[in-house]
Amino acid sequence: MAMIIQGGKPQKNKYVIVFQQIMNLLTTLILYAAAWSDICNYPGSQLMMWYTGIVFGCVSIIVVFSKLFSMACYDGLTKQEICRKDLLIGYGGISICGYISLILALAVGKHPLLITTYFICNLLPAFFIPLFILPHLKLYQVKHTPRDPFFHRFYFILTHVTIFLTCLLFVYKFGSRTYHRTVFTVITLNFFYFMCANAEFLVVLTNGVWLRGDPPIVKFCPAKPKKMITVQYDTLKIHMVQQESSSSECGICLNDYDSSVVPRVLVGCGHTICEGCIEKLKKNFSNKVSCPFCRRATELPDGDPKKLPENQSEII
Repeated sequence: MAMIIQGGKPQKNKYVIVFQQIMNLLTTLILYAAAWSDICNYPGSQLMMWYTGIVFGCVSIIVVFSKLFSMACYDGLTKQEICRKDLLIGYGGISICGYISLILALAVGKHPLLITTYFICNLLPAFFIPLFILPHLKLYQVKHTPRDPFFHRFYFILTHVTIFLTCLLFVYKFGSRTYHRTVFTVITLNFFYFMCANAEFLVVLTNGVWLRGDPPIVKFCPAKPKKMITVQYDTLKIHMVQQESSSSECGICLNDYDSSVVPRVLVGCGHTICEGCIEKLKKNFSNKVSCPFCRRATELPDGDPKKLPENQSEII
């Protein structure tokens, strides 16, 4: 029995990240507007505003040029590799912005430099999301194999919570009341707005991505083998696994075997799937395929699935 574990219902958590960053942008603008009178009363406030504008403009230009540079390096990459690369830059850039403001808040407390840097770092996701994330948002899912992304996200979010609590403990051990209030606000906002982006970055990094239109990833739950059939293939004897089934069908596409859906034996392990699915599983410029059931490799003669032995016993 084959159960599709990738390619079914789309994952929704990635939309939460976009919503969080929209709220982060609005919150930053509201806080900056509320603190405008205090900012204007700081000595050298005009210089600080010039500094904010220049730094924000330069960093924004760097982000845009990083997108153009990455597009220039797309030649020779698969769609999956391009998507993963863009997502790592997008989610990684958002995560770095969150950690910069967090570290600076712990280091300087309520200071013009913190206000300026916090403003810049919280506006930069407005560039990372449309440039690197939105083009792939509806197309990608985090791979379920070899690791379950749900438990990975949970682990990474738990790590983020630990960092959050450690920072709070540090805040209340040191500094004045003003320092406590300022840093607590920054840490709390950072925790809620950057937690999911951090987790998504690490899950994409460790698990990889699956794109809509890719062959589905299946989990095979084999029944107890009914019998083993041995056939001769060139100089090798192949043991084909025949399992109990209500119908003779491909375990991936679930189409019944017939003259058009030809069952072929993966000689590396003995499992049988249809010729069309073998062609889809074949990697670019590679003469090998991995069995979707046991992950053992099978070498295709001349890269052609039609040259694998046909399992005549499966045809109705």
